[in-house]
Amino acid sequence: MVAVAAVATLVAGSITDALASATTTFVSGGLTFTSGRRGWTPAERSAIELMLARLPAAVRRRALSIERGDRPCLADGMPADDEVLDPEGGHARVCDDGRFELARQVAQTLFYAFDAAVGWSSRADWLRLNGWRSSMATAWRLSSENLAADALSPRRDLVTFATAALLDQAVGDDRVICRLVSQAAFLRARLEELTPGVAVPPAPRCQAFTEWANLARLQDVEVILAAPSSAMVGSLFGHLLLRLRYRDDSGDTPVDLGRAVGFLADNDVPYRDDPGYALKGIFGKYSASLHERPFLVTYREYVVLEGRDLRRWRLNLSSDERRQLLERIWTLLQAGRYRYFFFARNCATLMVDLINSALPPTRAVRIPGVLAAPPSSILERFESARAWDGGPQVTYVPEPILAFEHQARLASRRRREVAARLLRSSPSVATAQLQAAFQQVSSASETSRATGYSVLASLLGRDDVGEPADVYQFLRDSAALESHLSVVANVQADEQAQIIRRERLLAAVRRLSSGLSAAGAELAQGPAVARRDSGRELIDVVTAVAHSDPARRLAGYQQLRQTLPRLTTIAPDVAARARLLVLLQSEVSYDVTRMKAVAGMRDDLLFVDAEKPIDEQPYVADDEPRTLLRWPSETRVSVPLQALQRTKQVAFAARGLQPTAEVLAGAQDAPAPEVSARAYAGALPRSGIDQLAVLTAVDGLVTGAAGARAEVKAGLVLAGALYDERLGDHRRFGFASHTAMVVARSAALLTWSKGRPGVAAHETRLIGFRSLLPRLSEAGGSGWPLGWDLSVDLYGSDARAVAAGVAAGWGLILRLWERDDLADHVLSTVGVAYQAEFPSAAAPRNDPSQSLAPQSLGLALGLEFRRRLGAADSHRSFLAIRLFARPTWIAIGAPVNAALYAGGIVETHLALRRTPEGGAHDPALLAAVQVVHSSFSLIGPGPTTEATLRVGIELR
Repeated sequence: MVAVAAVATLVAGSITDALASATTTFVSGGLTFTSGRRGWTPAERSAIELMLARLPAAVRRRALSIERGDRPCLADGMPADDEVLDPEGGHARVCDDGRFELARQVAQTLFYAFDAAVGWSSRADWLRLNGWRSSMATAWRLSSENLAADALSPRRDLVTFATAALLDQAVGDDRVICRLVSQAAFLRARLEELTPGVAVPPAPRCQAFTEWANLARLQDVEVILAAPSSAMVGSLFGHLLLRLRYRDDSGDTPVDLGRAVGFLADNDVPYRDDPGYALKGIFGKYSASLHERPFLVTYREYVVLEGRDLRRWRLNLSSDERRQLLERIWTLLQAGRYRYFFFARNCATLMVDLINSALPPTRAVRIPGVLAAPPSSILERFESARAWDGGPQVTYVPEPILAFEHQARLASRRRREVAARLLRSSPSVATAQLQAAFQQVSSASETSRATGYSVLASLLGRDDVGEPADVYQFLRDSAALESHLSVVANVQADEQAQIIRRERLLAAVRRLSSGLSAAGAELAQGPAVARRDSGRELIDVVTAVAHSDPARRLAGYQQLRQTLPRLTTIAPDVAARARLLVLLQSEVSYDVTRMKAVAGMRDDLLFVDAEKPIDEQPYVADDEPRTLLRWPSETRVSVPLQALQRTKQVAFAARGLQPTAEVLAGAQDAPAPEVSARAYAGALPRSGIDQLAVLTAVDGLVTGAAGARAEVKAGLVLAGALYDERLGDHRRFGFASHTAMVVARSAALLTWSKGRPGVAAHETRLIGFRSLLPRLSEAGGSGWPLGWDLSVDLYGSDARAVAAGVAAGWGLILRLWERDDLADHVLSTVGVAYQAEFPSAAAPRNDPSQSLAPQSLGLALGLEFRRRLGAADSHRSFLAIRLFARPTWIAIGAPVNAALYAGGIVETHLALRRTPEGGAHDPALLAAVQVVHSSFSLIGPGPTTEATLRVGIELR
């Protein structure tokens, strides 16, 4: 007790001496420091003086009085804005609630006052680093779009970074200036402006960034568009990313050296397993962050597994802009997180901000779109923008990376053509055998294809069977086809194995939960208090860990984390099983990312031995858990591919065939660059978003069996669409030609009546989607080349007494004939259609049933024709004809039970520019004639025939 009293006396005496030596006012570096509550101790004064010596002279040379008070500090260590600096700017305040280092708080206050005078934080190049913007949603106050910025204002953002950068005690790549290199470059540039010729602070030596950027070997930066896919909502409009292409020692740019950088929505659960994914993406329930990975991983995901082409554009950047872009990428990889909205704040718009941050503000590309900004419209804007040298900001690279599936379709079509040539140039004695073998290798059966290749081994080895170039091309195309089919088989096997793995994981979790609940109940009945408490806690943990709510599961993990030390002492075998339960539950519920977000949680719970991987931890003692932790992967080489390889060896050896330059000259895997460039130039230079057209129109309506009444109206039609692409469209930036999507395509007929303008008719397709995917017969595709479509329409017409109508349809599409990926085609459609019409005041009311809205169900039949006009490689001008008939059963609201609707439309688009330049839109002349006949209408018992002529200009 005497020793304790002596120590207490000594400590009390030291504190008393320190307080006695404290001063309420002192001056240092021209700054006056005052304290209204307690004085500044010698240690605090010394720390402040050391800090001042590290600040640039321009920041600390202003005459300023700094008061130390007892105001509460906000999260960044400063008081509220209205308390930091007085209106005159000569008096500043430092909060002091004991949570922050006082010298650093003084530095922040000095920089705050300095920025209030010079306004660095209000510069456009600072504001865009963290996306500081104002909007109606923020009451027109500046708000950071980068959620990782965690600052209350641009000034406080700058102040906290500058203070950390100038006072950072870390070394090497751990320094904040080596993590946030964009902010560091901004600060360095501003300080150099204050002291020309002197870098303050000096340019950092950030080895990690230098090695990662590898600017000396960076060949170029490409913008990549992963083609849209209807596999899931998230890929409906495509995906935009950057590709960093690097040179090797020989100057080549192999694929394995490239890296892919893109924004992705952050989702703990795989999108395919999240039923609410689409709605969450639309309503901003996700955040998005920048991800970097080897380009080969992106290649495998999109090109091999998902069957999506990658189209390429080279980004034209100066050397300074290139460095700034990589600085921004590096910085956002360290600290970048944004709200994600599927339509308006997505991978494309975030990519625009990223690229803009490396460009001068005067050359920033504006984000397009009224309600949506898909990747295709972004590319449209970048192609029309000018780069540092006056050229286009992006230039198309006419060597797209075709999906394995696309390559297989091309190979299948080519080898049919080659097979026909081989049959024509072969002796008659081999023709029948060749024809039978070619039919076998085109089968969907692996066994038949393998047998066919085996037969071809001896036939193609004969010198009198075809030309060597054709033999080589046939075998090469067969290899592309069989490689794709082998990959598809492996992917399907992987998916099935993953389903089985998850079922086994769930069963293992249930067994462990049941056993641990029983163990907890046994412990809870023990004689010792510690055992009883551990048992009750274990029961609570098992209940929480098995819960469907992620927050409850995390709480259960945290509770076990606190209980584990005591549980391990009391019942080590039970503790081991509890760890295993957490491991398996986190796998089956996709909690790994959630656990990593809590500092140390996953390490404390699962890594008993920090030196060993997760599947070698001591509590993973059995083979079954180890197997369940390993992701299934199938690497089987298909039997036909093996047979094809043997056929190649036999045929090449028999004929002495070598892939010489002469042979290779006739072989091809993808369209030649000049062909791709020509197709790109001939495509529509519009993405399909925000379409607008102005037309004049004449609308005539004849009613009655003998044409008892006729009405003609002339007016102006305003037409447009948020998004509009149709089957056969070849657009530079949008869907493939075999997919079509329409969002809010509308037209309104404006007429002059009774001395004022009015809307005489309107029609709107709210949503329409059509898909007629190419089929690969060798993959088991249907022999019937079927597609499908769906649509929802709203409409109204004064002439037909329809105040409002709604129609919805779903059907099948049959390809009767096509050429050049549906650029020219004849299609047949069949489907079902629902329709409801609400009568206007002009409808007769003689029959009580007509006061109701007629609702009907019909069989929709159609025939469609489309033909390009002009050059064969141009898709800007075309003629389209559609005929339709719809026998209809009217359920309620009409005096008749059956009706027939039939008609047709002829539409012509004629481009007014031969070749648009600089990414500009090419306006088109539109002319359309439509005739619709119906045996029932709301304006009378007789049939009606309506004819409409429209002529005008599609502006964009």
